[in-house]
Amino acid sequence: MRPYSTDFRRKVVRAYEHGEGSQRDLARIFGVSLSFIQSLLQHYRRTGSVAPKPHGGGNPGKVRPYLALVQHFHEQQPDASLAERCERLAAAVQVHVGRTTMHRGLRQLGLSRKKRRSTRRNRTPLKGVTPGSRIRRRSARVPSST
Repeated sequence: MRPYSTDFRRKVVRAYEHGEGSQRDLARIFGVSLSFIQSLLQHYRRTGSVAPKPHGGGNPGKVRPYLALVQHFHEQQPDASLAERCERLAAAVQVHVGRTTMHRGLRQLGLSRKKRRSTRRNRTPLKGVTPGSRIRRRSARVPSST
């Protein structure tokens, strides 16, 4: 959620300073929580500013420090599966990550996992499908309740 604007915060502080109501009244009037009013006024008293605090950041993730290594592994073996990449990273730096985390790391690097071009295509045709015909899927029928 985005922080309230500085202009809105000034209005709340100004209303409190002019005695337009208690903290509970102001919370009701401005449509915010009582805890927001309390923390805003406490911040204003302490710093003299109504500007919101900077965002705390967030979890950097397990694979981020090793993205250069992940890219190096990708250059060596671009057709490796996500599970193979996870195992290789674990063997190299003793950091165990899941397939989803590895996929996010590849996406951050702008890389995609390509299938091997050296393997042959599956030549087994689907039952009832002739070359050039369209595949028709059956819709799931709801059993009648009679």
